[in-house]
Amino acid sequence: MTPPRPRILLTRPEQEARRFAAGLDLPEGDIVISPLMRVRTEAAEVPQAGDLILTSANALPAAGELAGRGVWCVGQRLAKVVAEAGGVVRGSAPDAAALVAKLRAVAPEGRLVWLRGADVVRDIAAELKGAGIDTVSVTVYRAEPAPLTAEARDLLAGSAPVVWPLFSPRSAKLAGKAADGARAPLHLIALSAEVDAAWEGPAPVSRHIAPSPDGAAMARALRAVLCDLSP
Repeated sequence: MTPPRPRILLTRPEQEARRFAAGLDLPEGDIVISPLMRVRTEAAEVPQAGDLILTSANALPAAGELAGRGVWCVGQRLAKVVAEAGGVVRGSAPDAAALVAKLRAVAPEGRLVWLRGADVVRDIAAELKGAGIDTVSVTVYRAEPAPLTAEARDLLAGSAPVVWPLFSPRSAKLAGKAADGARAPLHLIALSAEVDAAWEGPAPVSRHIAPSPDGAAMARALRAVLCDLSP
């Protein structure tokens, strides 16, 4: 009897999940999208002076006019979006820790404005201020938990292997709770060791960590897992 084809479960916010799925170039039926978080923009007054720090594309709607404004970014894709909008990319790094290290090394003059979500893994503003770099943070969006779709619940209750990319510690925690009672064989791919450590769900059949904390590396790791699962 032919074993069931592995399926990919994407639980990122809708826009990011669909963008990642499009880059995989896999049959649409192999991918189930069920966001575990819905992003809601918060009303906030963003200072118009000073370079911006953007650690997530979710902050872009609140950033306003970027033309000519200096921006420090997490991720090459976000840096590309900023540049296409006319922003001046001062620098980018693959993750928040690397960006903090770069900013501490450069020690830019003037105030930095970090546009952040309500829930963050690390307080970048506090770290930079501790290094003597004038930084303010403004909460401009909130990611609220959302339940799995019926299709995702059926997937976890089935027998097909489920390949589950996890992109943040918070999403890994939410995913672990959502997977409670799952019968499907789970194969986890975490963006980093920190994300992997946040998983508190049922024991997976396999768990993997992307070689670098970016979407391209996650996609490569995912394809490698799919290759291993192919009959």
